[in-house]
Amino acid sequence: RCLASYDSRHGLDYDDVSDTATWRQTIASNSDFLRMQDTSPLLAMEGFHVSLVLWDWMHNMYCGLGQHIVYSCMKILLDLGMYGTEGDADILLARAHVELILFFKERGVAQAVPEFRKQMMRAGIFDLKAMNTKHTLFFLASELCLASHLDDASDELKLAAECLWSLTHLIAILDNASQVLRTTEERKATDHGSCFLDTYKRLVMLARQDSSDRWPAPPKFHYIMHQVLDLENMWNPFRWSCFLDEDFMGKISRLASMTHRRQAAKRTLERYVLLMQMRLDGER
Repeated sequence: RCLASYDSRHGLDYDDVSDTATWRQTIASNSDFLRMQDTSPLLAMEGFHVSLVLWDWMHNMYCGLGQHIVYSCMKILLDLGMYGTEGDADILLARAHVELILFFKERGVAQAVPEFRKQMMRAGIFDLKAMNTKHTLFFLASELCLASHLDDASDELKLAAECLWSLTHLIAILDNASQVLRTTEERKATDHGSCFLDTYKRLVMLARQDSSDRWPAPPKFHYIMHQVLDLENMWNPFRWSCFLDEDFMGKISRLASMTHRRQAAKRTLERYVLLMQMRLDGER
């Protein structure tokens, strides 16, 4: 949608969340997109408008920035001794997972977050599937809010609590909204989204000052800025994400892995039709 979205080498500060950020001046209009006929055949379709091109929240947040957030928050809580100081990282993470199970059990929410392991924390991310990342964000928001009331709570901890509080409220609002937002929903979502972006950028600056591996600002952080900006179009980004698409691809790949490569296409289709028939028969 802007030069920074296409290529960060333009010299634009793509992680600038302010209203005066330079990249905001390079956001393309619909007429700009229509002049880019060589970029996508979709632009030549009758009725195309740039507002119909939506960012995928699942990949931007739950398979992207959200994994960095979980990693950063978990490191803060472990360093704080929230789950004890005795034992190695796997033992402390196992205690954190027990607290997560209790957190959702008390609220009657079903979840399938796997037991936390040290090997999940690598290269600045916490390796979880999309829905597990989402559940873990809500758990960590609660844990950080509790920890932020400690007398010796650091500025980073307080900022992280505010950041997660805003993010989870944004998620809750959009999760419960329809495909088209109401005016009150759009206003609240924009407020929480803006607060999340602002506090996250402040955390990024703190981490850079300390040369920490926490709170990175990957390109997907910039993409989420666009998603918050696009809320004014009243489209709910959660209703246009790729959860079901990914689920479909996972099923197809599992079916294809059971076939011989010479007849993979035919056998995969046959197995899929058989699977659908078995499911339909089971519902009758």
